[in-house]
Amino acid sequence: PSLGIAAMAENAWRWCYFLRITGELDRALSQGHLACDLALAGEAPQWHGAALNDLALLHADAGRVDEAVRCADEACEVARQRGDAWWIARTRATRGYARNERGDASGALEEFHEAAQAFHAAGDQRMEGLALANAAFTLMRLGRMTDAMERFNDVLRRCKAVGNLRTTAMALANRATIHRVARRFTEARADLDAAESLARKIDHTRIVAAACIERVYQSLAAPTPNTRWQELGDVACAAAKLAGSKPIEDSAKA
Repeated sequence: PSLGIAAMAENAWRWCYFLRITGELDRALSQGHLACDLALAGEAPQWHGAALNDLALLHADAGRVDEAVRCADEACEVARQRGDAWWIARTRATRGYARNERGDASGALEEFHEAAQAFHAAGDQRMEGLALANAAFTLMRLGRMTDAMERFNDVLRRCKAVGNLRTTAMALANRATIHRVARRFTEARADLDAAESLARKIDHTRIVAAACIERVYQSLAAPTPNTRWQELGDVACAAAKLAGSKPIEDSAKA
């Protein structure tokens, strides 16, 4: 039997999501727009909001930050109109990501805190931990390193309790940066080694790329006689390209 329009919209959104996380960004964008069109035609707001949320992330990763914020705002409004608490939390987290990419760290921090509270109320500990980790990263951007370190330590305790490997790797990589800035190089290397190992184990290309870039910064801050600069740079650029994020790739090239 043929699919109805609403089911076709759901299918297009799921393809958008899958293609986005596997790095096929152009195809993901096409499927996201198709999902929006089908969802509107089929009066299926849940898939319209889901597609808008993924489009916001795609635009942010491509450096189209204003479009990312617009899509995230629309996705959040759709979730509010539907009264879906979990999707309100999810879209607020996406708004935080988009605002961070636009340079509005204070606005992003508020979004992540609200998202974490909403995920907590919904009983989703894994997403709560991710929102708190993103809040900690935003605190780093604001220069509040002590607050960020405390938050990452809390996130790691939470992740251990629920077995959240992705957020564990993310938190370790960022905590390594805080250690490096404070010139605690032994702790920085230990956290980074653990982060990269875990990210490779779960095949999370974006965290692998971030870890490779941080390793370059660590080597610049505390070089050793065995440092192989060209190899470090080549590995970081290759990993960043696989991650499918323009900001990360730009950072690697710099």
